[in-house]
Amino acid sequence: MILPDWKIEQYVEEGKIEIEPFSTKQLQPHSYDLRLGGGLLMRTGIVQEWKRSYLPQNILIFCLGTTLERIRLPDNIVAQVDGKSTLGRLGLSVHQTAGWIDAGFNGNITLELNPVDEPVTLTEGMLIAQIIFMETEPARIPYGHPSRNSHYQNQEGVTEPRGIEDL
Repeated sequence: MILPDWKIEQYVEEGKIEIEPFSTKQLQPHSYDLRLGGGLLMRTGIVQEWKRSYLPQNILIFCLGTTLERIRLPDNIVAQVDGKSTLGRLGLSVHQTAGWIDAGFNGNITLELNPVDEPVTLTEGMLIAQIIFMETEPARIPYGHPSRNSHYQNQEGVTEPRGIEDL
């Protein structure tokens, strides 16, 4: 079941879902708007070489960004991150393949930012994406469990690719 605005707010108040910082102004009917955090990582060649940059600036190539908000999910809630409609209409793709957030995740969400055909100006704190929460049966072994190889658990800020050797 996709959570409506009132249930997202209730779960945040109860501590079941953590969104830090949280503002009711960012609640949508069935999602929560996420803001762009500071700093970007841009590929300079091969995947292992990344260059840090700081906002504001024009984005000319694929880069990694981060949400300002830190998200923590319990073992029975999963989430999907999608771009904002207005930015999509400007030609900005917010994630290529990594929009799924597993139950048990804790941290900032890394965004895969890619302008389709021309630069898009990004500024820290702008609304960049939306997160949709879905309640499900509890995971037997949630993301971040010690027996899992959860590369991105507790990530802070923009996070470079990890675990490439595991692919």
